Parts: sequence; C-alpha cells; structure tokens
Amino acid sequence: MSETDWLDNVLVDKESFGRPSGNGAAAEAHLAFGVDGAFVRGMGVAIISLILNNPQLDFVFHICTYSLDKGDVSRLREIAEKHDVQVHIYRINDGFLRHFPTFEHLPVAIYYRIVLANILTGTVRRLLYLDADIVCLRGISELLEIEFGENVICVVAEENEARVKTLNLKQGKYFNSGVLYFDLDKWGEGSYTLKILHCLEQNRENFTLPDQDALNSVLDGKAKFLGAEWNRFYDMAHQEGEIEPDTFFMHYYSAIKPWERICRHPAKQHYLEYEKQSPWADIPPTDPITASKMEILARQLWNESRKKEALGWYARYVRKKFL
Repeated sequence: MSETDWLDNVLVDKESFGRPSGNGAAAEAHLAFGVDGAFVRGMGVAIISLILNNPQLDFVFHICTYSLDKGDVSRLREIAEKHDVQVHIYRINDGFLRHFPTFEHLPVAIYYRIVLANILTGTVRRLLYLDADIVCLRGISELLEIEFGENVICVVAEENEARVKTLNLKQGKYFNSGVLYFDLDKWGEGSYTLKILHCLEQNRENFTLPDQDALNSVLDGKAKFLGAEWNRFYDMAHQEGEIEPDTFFMHYYSAIKPWERICRHPAKQHYLEYEKQSPWADIPPTDPITASKMEILARQLWNESRKKEALGWYARYVRKKFL
C-alpha cells in the first residue's frame, strides 16, 4: 500500500463529545495530542492545565490514537462535560507507521502528530500540537494570535548542533517536536505529511530521533522559531532547581515522567498541581512497564529497605529484559 492510499484510509473511527462551541470558529483554539495508552494520563492533565490557565478560550481538543481504554475515554468525557470543551478522538490504523523506527522511549505514537495534521487539514486552519508530557503554566492567547508569515509551522529550538550538521539544516537551528503550531492551510498546500513520510522511508537507518529529524529536514527554512519559554525543557533525570518564571509550557523532557511511581523529583509538583484537579486524581502513580524502569524501581525500593518488594520488581525486570 502506498503512503497516499494509506492516508486516504487511515481513519478507522471518530468519537466526539462535549458541547459545541458557543463563540464561533474564530474564537476556537484547536489543540492536538497523539498518544498511546501509556501517555493518556499525562495528556489528560495537560488538558486540565490548559483549561485552567485559559478560561477565556474556547477549546477543541483533537486526540489521535490507536486505541484508548474505556476508563480513560470516560475521564475525557468528564472533562468535556465539566469544563464545556469539545473532545474529538480519532482512532487510526497505524500499521503503516509500525515499520518506521521506534525505541523504548519513542513508541509508534510519535508519528501520530504527522497523521493528525493531515486528517484535520481542510477542517481546521491553525492547530497547536503538544506532547503529552507538557503542562501549561500561563495563558497562551498571544501564541494563538502569532503571525506565520511565509512559514508553515512555529517551533522552539533545541540545542543540538550535531543534528544541525548531520541533517545539513540551512536554517542553522534544530527544533523540538513537542510543541508544534501548524498553519494547516499551508501544510495541506505543500502536502507535508506525504513529504515527511517519504523522508522517513528514505532515512530509516539514519535518523536517531525519527519523527523530529524528518520534520526538521522537510521543514528546513519553513519554520518560525519562538522563544524557549514556549517549550521549556526539564530533565528530571539530571536537572535541579525551579523552572524559569516566564515559562508557558513546561516539558518533562526525560524518560522519567511525573505520573510514574519511579519519579521522586520535586519538579513533578507542577504536574501534580493539575493532576489533583483532574479525573486521574485518585489513581496511584503508574507502575513501570519497561525493563529499564523496573530496574530503577527495584533499586529505589531496596534503598528504602523494602527488600521483598524490591526483589519482586527485580524478578520482573529480569523476565522482561532476558526472557
């Protein structure tokens, strides 16, 4: 099956809930997420943080996924009804994407943002995509009103000179794909989803951050760079201290996420502030599902003298990694 044929049939099902907008299309703020089951909780808290910090905005949330647990769908419906926002869930056939590179910390869902941009082209004019490990700390109206000029997308730079050189980027900057503000009119006119899929196909052995490398390669010279405050990286594996006060989007950039049981970093408090106001408030932190995180939890429990529990998690780690 060609990329074009697959895109024409990619949408399997769409589920929508929440009351229709009361302010008209001009007042709507369209937000997008692409998630698998492991990131739905983070996405839900991100949605709450956006709603609470932007009471004047009429939000429409677009969620691209392969499948969602019924409990999580129910929680999203609760958000829509309580906060008078719209939620659209797009279930896709992601089989074509599964032959592109993935890693333990980069599942196939990293490609969903590219697919959702294509699905919404012609329906939505501007679309703000966020990774599910982001929380909003301030109002975002000024971003939604920004002028694109001739650019297709607005982004935030990531310090990565090696990728700039390897990809031979003329713009001299490499951007992070966690915050992407699309002009979908230009996106559709340029057939950028197809171009990115072609780029991935041609470079499957060369890209280390596949979706991000492909976006940078195809959109070189067509991206408008925003200030770091719109995608402030926080690495809880290595970083200490508070986040800068001008931050709009706090991005929990490392493999350890604030909703996980292994996360002991004080910076998770920014996330927990919004989780407490979400339908996930009463659910315990998430147990590890990957071998590397099982090992981390085993060591943490051992150091806390919870040795029987630690041994149980170490046994799970061994089975996951070696059996």
